[in-house]
Amino acid sequence: MTAYVALLRGVNVGGRNRVPMEALRKDLDALGYEEVSTYLLSGNALFRAGAHQTHAIRKAVEARLARFMTTEPVVFVRESSQMSRSVKGAPFRGPEREGAHRYVTFLERAPWPGGRLPVSALELDYRLLRGAEVYSVGSRIKGRFGYPGPSLEKALGVRATTRTFAVVQELARRAAALER
Repeated sequence: MTAYVALLRGVNVGGRNRVPMEALRKDLDALGYEEVSTYLLSGNALFRAGAHQTHAIRKAVEARLARFMTTEPVVFVRESSQMSRSVKGAPFRGPEREGAHRYVTFLERAPWPGGRLPVSALELDYRLLRGAEVYSVGSRIKGRFGYPGPSLEKALGVRATTRTFAVVQELARRAAALER
């Protein structure tokens, strides 16, 4: 069995697309996944399932979410080992500086071979594209800066969801514990 993390895009944000985490856990149990848990209300689920099933898992979870959401459900599925690599490969070093936030944006797929982020894509202090992930650091600019996911989706032409680096670290830790 392999441990997976399902990252749900746009769940429980701004009062829209409310997905009760208890209902999500029950749905994932009903799909036959083992040791199901959720982390935070923003749509992070962890569980065990057969190896190399990311595409099937994504489709099954999206189908279950459709009953809760007013928009098309979008789920990003990563194996435990992928989450660990996301943390280990992060370019972030040291503590966050005051006013800055570290993010990892998970992309549906790598945008194109050898792709680069457009220089003007975002108002971020730092950004790095690695495969199907974007690492970024951003400060609030006159109170307007939030998660960079929607801006990255538009700039790269692929669907995305963003988590703070601290959340990604915790999800990787929990997924690794499920592997044992």
